Amino acid sequence: ELMSTLRYLRERHPHTRIALTMRDVLDEPEHILPHWQQVGMMDVLENYYDEIWVAGSRAVFDPPSLYGFSPAVTKRTRFCGYVVRASAPADIDRLREELRLDARPRVLVSCGGGGDGFELMDAWSHVAAGLARDGIDSIVLLGPDMPVAQRRLLRSRMMPLGDRVLVLDFSPDVPALLALATVSVSMGGYNTVCEVVSAGKPALVIPRTEPRAEQWLRAKALEA
Repeated sequence: ELMSTLRYLRERHPHTRIALTMRDVLDEPEHILPHWQQVGMMDVLENYYDEIWVAGSRAVFDPPSLYGFSPAVTKRTRFCGYVVRASAPADIDRLREELRLDARPRVLVSCGGGGDGFELMDAWSHVAAGLARDGIDSIVLLGPDMPVAQRRLLRSRMMPLGDRVLVLDFSPDVPALLALATVSVSMGGYNTVCEVVSAGKPALVIPRTEPRAEQWLRAKALEA
């Protein structure tokens, strides 16, 4: 859908610099490359973009090599590091007071938007009570896209645990919640994983593998 704009810029404003920003992990090469060949993506990278900005680290995942960039496109590729939001200490203190969190160890459990996070949250709803009895609290982020019926079911299971399990649909400041957590349990989306790594928290990552292997590849690369 951008081709008309890219052609216009190249033809009418040839001095305009055009950059493509992409995540480091898209999918397995055997899935990406046939699609790119079908839509002519390699020619687009070659002829329309002056730079490719990769939001990641080449030491972790190397798109130019894995996705077969030409030497010219590889030369134009820049690795920008992982793009992560941060929270100020005052925001962390405010959230601790707002949620009335004590010094007990706690797990932050999250599944991104939540549209495909029910399996993870369903499993957690069965272990949260045992952890609470062992002195380990939970903060559970269901995600704004989780279907209402699933959200109601999970809340009905976990609300009887009282303040030992805090269930939220959404938080605008996940980095602050991570700062207040002892460990993280999550799926493997880009934002979530980057925030966990930035926070330096021990993490259990349960990546989805369908319809793309992006999360699984990211988890395996960071594990290595």
